[in-house]
Amino acid sequence: MNEMIQRYTNEIFGNLEGWVAPRQPMMVEVIDRIQAAAGVQGDIAEIGVHHGLFTLLLAAVRRPGEVIRAFDVFEEQALNVDASGNGSRSVFEAAVQRWYDPADFSIHQIDSLQMAGQDLSKFLPNPVRLFSVDGGHTKIHAANDLAIANEVISPGGVIILDDFFAMHWTGVTEGFFDFMKTPNRLAPLVYFENKLYITTRDEQPEMLKALRAELDLTIGAEIHDGMWKYVSMCDTLFLTRA
Repeated sequence: MNEMIQRYTNEIFGNLEGWVAPRQPMMVEVIDRIQAAAGVQGDIAEIGVHHGLFTLLLAAVRRPGEVIRAFDVFEEQALNVDASGNGSRSVFEAAVQRWYDPADFSIHQIDSLQMAGQDLSKFLPNPVRLFSVDGGHTKIHAANDLAIANEVISPGGVIILDDFFAMHWTGVTEGFFDFMKTPNRLAPLVYFENKLYITTRDEQPEMLKALRAELDLTIGAEIHDGMWKYVSMCDTLFLTRA
C-alpha cells in the first residue's frame, strides 16, 4: 500500500462522515498502478462530494500537476431532489485543509444538471483520469453525469459509478442503461463493493487484462474463491465481485 493510501486508511477513513466500503482503497490503488503503467494522465474529479470521504481517497493517488475537481450542491439541499446526500462545503473544506493542500483542489457548488449543454472546459479544463459519479441518484442525474464524464475521460481513464444495482437507488442503474443506449465510448471494467468501474471502450481489453494481473498479485487466492466472476453486460466482458 502506498504511503498516501495508508495515511488515508489510518487517519481519514473512520474519522470523516461518509460512505466508502472498506476495500475501496485497495481497488483505487490497483487502478492507479494500472494507469501509471499505461501512461494514463489527467485530473481527478467527483460529482457528489458530500463531506469528501471518497474524494480524499482519490486525492491520495494524485500525481504532481493534477487537480482534484469537486462538484456538489452542498448546502443547497433544495436541489437534492432525491435526498441522496446532505453535503457540507464547510466540512469538506475543513477536511481538505486538515489532510491535503487546498491549492490542489477546485471546488464548485453546483447541480451537475446545470453543467449540461455548457462548455465543460469552464469546469473541467483538462482530461480526467479518475472520475467518481456519486451525485444525484435519479435516472436523469446518473445519465447526465455519465455523459459529462464520457466527454472528458482520458483514454484508459476510469469512471466510478456509485450505487450501481443498489435497490434503494434504482435510478442510478436505470440512468446507466439509458446512457449506454446513447453514442458513447465507455465499457464496464469491474464491479466491486457497490461501485461499477467503467473505462474507455478501446482500452477496456488491456485494462481488464492488467486489472486481473494486479488482483492476482494483490489478493492472491481470493480471486479464485468463486465470488469473483467474469460476466457480460452491454456486450462487454468484465470482472465482478459478488
